[in-house]
Amino acid sequence: MKKIPLILLLFSIVAMGFAQEKVVDKSKRRAPKWVNGVQQNYIIAMGFGESIQEAKNVAMDNVKSKIASSVAVFVKTKSETRSEQVNNNNTFKFFDSFQTSTSVETADLPFLKGISINRASDFYWEKLKNKKTKKIHYNYHIKYAFTEYDMRKLIKEFEAIDKKLTDQLNELLDARNTVSSVEEIEANIKKLQNLVPAFRDQRKMQAQEGILEYKKMLKSINLVITEKELGRVVYVLKIGNQVITTSRKPKIKSDCAQITNVQPQDDEWLVEYLWENCYEDDENSISISLKAGTARFKRKVIFDITKKMLGIFVKNDINITSDDGFEFTVPFTMEHAGNITIDKVILKWKKYPALIFNNIGQSFSAKGDHDLKLTYSKSINTDKCSSDELISGSIRYTMEDSGESFTYKLFNQSVTTDW
Repeated sequence: MKKIPLILLLFSIVAMGFAQEKVVDKSKRRAPKWVNGVQQNYIIAMGFGESIQEAKNVAMDNVKSKIASSVAVFVKTKSETRSEQVNNNNTFKFFDSFQTSTSVETADLPFLKGISINRASDFYWEKLKNKKTKKIHYNYHIKYAFTEYDMRKLIKEFEAIDKKLTDQLNELLDARNTVSSVEEIEANIKKLQNLVPAFRDQRKMQAQEGILEYKKMLKSINLVITEKELGRVVYVLKIGNQVITTSRKPKIKSDCAQITNVQPQDDEWLVEYLWENCYEDDENSISISLKAGTARFKRKVIFDITKKMLGIFVKNDINITSDDGFEFTVPFTMEHAGNITIDKVILKWKKYPALIFNNIGQSFSAKGDHDLKLTYSKSINTDKCSSDELISGSIRYTMEDSGESFTYKLFNQSVTTDW
């Protein structure tokens, strides 16, 4: 048996395929001479599909691919003439790798956006029917003018766009050392994510690495307490020693404390709370949590309410005499040893203006019972300020060891008078 040469066999298969198809419609009586040919200053491309629109779209994508390949050859040749100086040239690497790109990728390139079917010099299509399967498909041929001037124009457009993208990438990468807020980090991540599809060389990897580094920055944020006293916490966000701000309000929770205020103060955040409903024997705390991108971080701040016991509480009647002016004796108890200074006292009857004692400055240090002596130099209406009525008010004091100030509230406090 004689062996059939492979090339003859392939030719026979192709010929049989064509023989099984019949042209049932076409855009012109005869196919133009340029169809399936080569013509100077023109791109000749063909596409096929189950509909005429699909075939046209494929043909147009092939036009773009051929133009991009032509530009690539030009840039590659141009780059090779100075390869010693620019052996890492981004433009060369881009087009060298682009020659293997798909038509879908080609359609996404900004410098090819002006290439459209409306600018085609000529076209020709055929509707074909398979004699055996009866299936219909279309072949669409496009003749597209593309001169050396057009090519150089596209090169210039590409280089301008490429430079702009490179500048954006470098700016975002350099900003890693200067970002000052959580929002800026998140914005830069999004910008880099948008840049990744635009690159097909080592810049794609640089953008991806930049995204990873920014995300690591978010995860490395620390919540640092800068001030802490009972009822008040001030914190700042830091990456290493660098302060990072945010406009994002944190979530503050506590099992017993009532959160009364959360607000920014320059680069810091202030948290204020009431602790009167907390118990001395418990480990009392507030929880500060914040979300930054995909990173979440939380800080537990423990506070000790026994510090308030270094202050005072009034358990007996306040005594008032009127022998030489008005003298007030306020009996109070300190249950723990410590040093406090009484700063201000306010006493209030319901139907009379408050009696205010400022800048008192009396210090007490021993655990146990004490008497605070106060003199009121102004006159008092003894009819309205009698012992028949319970009073309210407050005593403001400072812990000398820590400098923290507190207010003891008076409610339904009884008094005795000599009138």
